[in-house]
Amino acid sequence: MSTEATAAAPNSTWKLEVDMTGDGTDWTRVAGINSFSNTPSYSTADNTDFDAGLYGSDAVTQIKEQITATVLRRNDGSAYDAGQEAIREAARKGEMLKVRYYDTAFDTAESYEASVYCQWAPQGGGGTGLQSVNITLLVQGEPEEVPHPNAATGV
Repeated sequence: MSTEATAAAPNSTWKLEVDMTGDGTDWTRVAGINSFSNTPSYSTADNTDFDAGLYGSDAVTQIKEQITATVLRRNDGSAYDAGQEAIREAARKGEMLKVRYYDTAFDTAESYEASVYCQWAPQGGGGTGLQSVNITLLVQGEPEEVPHPNAATGV
């Protein structure tokens, strides 16, 4: 039996975009992403019954998804990135924002849209370096699977 090897996708393939108009017509990429993690957390409850014997079981009662990322931000007096600024402003005002995030490894990979609340946490840095900012996006409800943005262009 022979298996054909394929190239592994690097860990930097995820893109995050912000809906600047709220109607899904003006997506702006968040630049400077240094790390990206889409992490669901599961709440469970014991659903073991008397017939289970020594083995117990749990049922998932709730799933919450959050996206965490680190972005690098210029601190040399030049213009801030528009995508980063949209997240910072939404966090400052406690407003919900619509985002989409997708794996760019190939044009049929995972792709989602979600409404999120944002958290913005600058980490500082050296005076001549780039500022690091941790962002957390609290997904509201189930993210919607959407057609991949690159599917039409074949990129």
